[in-house]
Parts: sequence; structure tokens; C-alpha cells
Amino acid sequence: MAAEPDVYAAEMSALGVPINKPESIALAVCYLFNAGRAASGAGIFVQADKFTDLERGLAKSREVWMGKEMLDLFRGGRGAPLFDRLEEKAKI
Repeated sequence: MAAEPDVYAAEMSALGVPINKPESIALAVCYLFNAGRAASGAGIFVQADKFTDLERGLAKSREVWMGKEMLDLFRGGRGAPLFDRLEEKAKI
């Protein structure tokens, strides 16, 4: 049987694994709520009661990990009718 969450957290903490307080997770969620639509698809990494927006860093380095050709194709897809429809829906 698996250990209770608090027992497991204590065991992991004793091994040096940073354990987040619930308040830290709640603050990360509040950060996303506050960002509104800009947070759509955002990925927040929380560790040792600190958080960072992973998506922002990934977006800045897209050309490195996607390559220029794939990035151009990715960006070209933004003109697809699906996105126009979503923008119209947001205006309502």
C-alpha cells in the first residue's frame, strides 16, 4: 500500500527532493488566473516553493529546437480559420 501523502512528502524531503507547500501551488494558479487569456496554454513549473513560466522560455528558443523551416510552418498556421473563429468568439 502506498504511503500517505504527508509521509511520502517527508520521506522525499529527507532525500533532498524539494517539496512544495500548497500555498506555493495556489500562488502559481493565481498567477495564471491573473494573466487571463494570455495564460492560455501556459506551463508553470513549481519547485522548492518557486515558480517559473516554462512556455515563455520555450517560445523564445523555438527556432533552436524546432528549426527555422518548422517554425515558419508553425507560424504560418496562425492564419488558419480556426484561430479567426476563436478571436471572434472572444469579442462576444
